[in-house]
Amino acid sequence: MHSNKPTCAEACYASRLSRFIEGYCVDPLMCRIPVSSLFIWLSKRYASLGDTLPYMDMMPKSFTEVYGELTTGDMLQAFTLLIVQFLYFFLYETISGGRTLGKRMCSTVVVDINGNRPPVWRILIRTLCRFIPFDNISFLFAGWAGGTLRGAWHDRISGTYVVETRLLELWKQGRYDGSDRFAAAIEAIMKEQEELRKEADGEDVDEQDGGGEHKLRVEDLYPQDDADNNAAEYKLRVEDLYPQDDDEQPGEDGKA
Repeated sequence: MHSNKPTCAEACYASRLSRFIEGYCVDPLMCRIPVSSLFIWLSKRYASLGDTLPYMDMMPKSFTEVYGELTTGDMLQAFTLLIVQFLYFFLYETISGGRTLGKRMCSTVVVDINGNRPPVWRILIRTLCRFIPFDNISFLFAGWAGGTLRGAWHDRISGTYVVETRLLELWKQGRYDGSDRFAAAIEAIMKEQEELRKEADGEDVDEQDGGGEHKLRVEDLYPQDDADNNAAEYKLRVEDLYPQDDDEQPGEDGKA
């Protein structure tokens, strides 16, 4: 029987918009762009990659009308893309703490049902389940019902879930229980803004303190009072050497 309190994975589960951006846009492009660029370059150097596959005559005519004639380069590119996708998702979600580049952009992370970092074997199962036909389509209908995740096959089968990092942090602090998701998200955003403002204020204070110390050192090295005293002493010595009274007295004697 499902309890009233949701699990961490259910309470902090990422929105469909976040899953769409990182799962359909960012991460696929990070895999496809390098592979496509590589085979465009290879096709210019090796003409044999443009040869039609020998078994294309066995394909139905409707297949060739839709997809065209497959070449050797197309087949090699498809296999290379599978390998790159496997390494990309498995290594990133294992080494980078459950966060691919797309997940970093969307502030999401892969966790187990309790919000902890999943073991490597679960990440491996998760990565392999990505190659199930129509796995990407299953996320269009993903959702929680009665404490069970519907759809999202490589999440549900592997026991790993994509959650929002802001809500996960509040959950671990005991400040969010899944009851008011919108209010928790607003609180997390305001907290981030407050931290950024404190960091900016701290940098301003450090710059001011540094400037004050620099000014103090300059004054210590070149004190203004000492310079004035030295100038006054120098003037006094000149007057002693050439007194004005002595210059005027010979003139008066000459007139006399």
